[in-house]
Amino acid sequence: MKISLIRTIVLGSVLCTLTLLQSFQCASPNMTNGRESYRKKDYSNTIKLMQLEVEKNPQNAEAWYYLGAAQRNINDYQSAVTSMTKALDNAQDLPIKKDILIEQYNLWVAIYNEAASLTTSIQLGKSKDAKQLSNLVNMCITLRPEDYNVYSWLGGAYEMIADTSSALTTYSKFMDADASALQFAKSKSVYMKQSREDVLSKLGKPIKTKGFKSGKDSIVYDLFTVGNDKVHILSEEQKNKTFAVQGWRINLPTNRADGEAERAYTMDIAPYTATTNIYYRKKDFNKALEFIEKATILTPDDPQISNFKLQIYDNLGRSNEVLKTLEELVKAEPNNKVVLTQYASGLSKAKKQEEAIKYYEKALSIDPNYDIALYNIAAEYKNKASEIQKTEKEKREKDAKYKENESMYFPILSKSAEYFSRYKNLPEHRRDFSLLVQLSNIYEVTRDITKLKLTIADLESIEPEHKTNPTYYEIMGGIYLRQGQKDKSKNAYDTADKIRGK
Repeated sequence: MKISLIRTIVLGSVLCTLTLLQSFQCASPNMTNGRESYRKKDYSNTIKLMQLEVEKNPQNAEAWYYLGAAQRNINDYQSAVTSMTKALDNAQDLPIKKDILIEQYNLWVAIYNEAASLTTSIQLGKSKDAKQLSNLVNMCITLRPEDYNVYSWLGGAYEMIADTSSALTTYSKFMDADASALQFAKSKSVYMKQSREDVLSKLGKPIKTKGFKSGKDSIVYDLFTVGNDKVHILSEEQKNKTFAVQGWRINLPTNRADGEAERAYTMDIAPYTATTNIYYRKKDFNKALEFIEKATILTPDDPQISNFKLQIYDNLGRSNEVLKTLEELVKAEPNNKVVLTQYASGLSKAKKQEEAIKYYEKALSIDPNYDIALYNIAAEYKNKASEIQKTEKEKREKDAKYKENESMYFPILSKSAEYFSRYKNLPEHRRDFSLLVQLSNIYEVTRDITKLKLTIADLESIEPEHKTNPTYYEIMGGIYLRQGQKDKSKNAYDTADKIRGK
């Protein structure tokens, strides 16, 4: 079984700015002239005048505000971040603070959108400027630390330019910022896609609830008090008109712009799965397990995550955990043919043959032509018959008078041949060499000469596809020899030797 998660950069939506309130008072000539320059969109002069003002009056929040706004408009984002930070630091409880918060949000939007655009360019292979993306991401974090999902973009970009070390460092920054959200999920058993009703039953009545539209989606925002923490949870309407959790944040900053709706803090598991993937490729399976377990806390019902964990357990040789994970998958998706087949395979490895067959049959009841289940159940029946045949031969070897009871395993071999034949009838498998060998072997043992001849003819028909394959001719040589066709057998073996250069 080979299952992997492919890391892709998740692009953020292009965000919109908020409307400014404009509630400033008259002041110095620099302030008066600077405001007028800003109104006329003469941003260079605005910057010049406001720089003079803050040199004289470094606690003038309004001057820092206009300076930052002008810098934003000429795309000098780094300077704008510094200016708006100083503006907010000096605003305290003044009326001007509302305007500063709006402008700070608008600045964040501008940087966020540029970061999203650059991320797209990196994803499409048009740019490799991860350093510039890192600068933009760090500016976003400075302005709004709660929006740390941008680290996910940056980590993905580093992966795309094959800078694994920087990717791991960046994903680590995300997970550090996400620690409180992860701990909340673990302690309260809250997870993504969980029903809102289930969350309410665990956390009690919210202290605030608000419903609103986000694009075409209906959203419910709930605010809870959990211990000393304020927990913000966002739920989205599903097709059945219920609401399911999309994300949460713990203790958001109090500085929020008026008019900014409760934002959709959706969870991002990509840094966890991407980190898992990196360590998995390094064959550090213990580290890979550490991070996939964290992803499982956030999305316990995600079959892809469970499959990845299954693969890691398998590499660690932890068969008990493999089977437990498979059981969880079946419970989560009882009508998923892939999951049922995986579980059957796990039962087979655990030597639970009858149970394995049962789940293969369940998978085939969902899709009678599911090729993996068809082949595996056929192999299961053949292995079962082989074990019985081996026991019968051992009895005969110990007691020369013992007559081998072929009826104990012939019907099982026939069952195996039935499933192998169904597999063979699928167009993509009609010329499958290994399959035809399996069938010929069964028909030889059961002495079904008619079907054996037909299968040998099928094997002969695929010879042109195996002209350079010595194994093909060696197997055919053995089949011919057991059928008493000595000349054909010799020619086949000679051809195999010739290919091998003997």
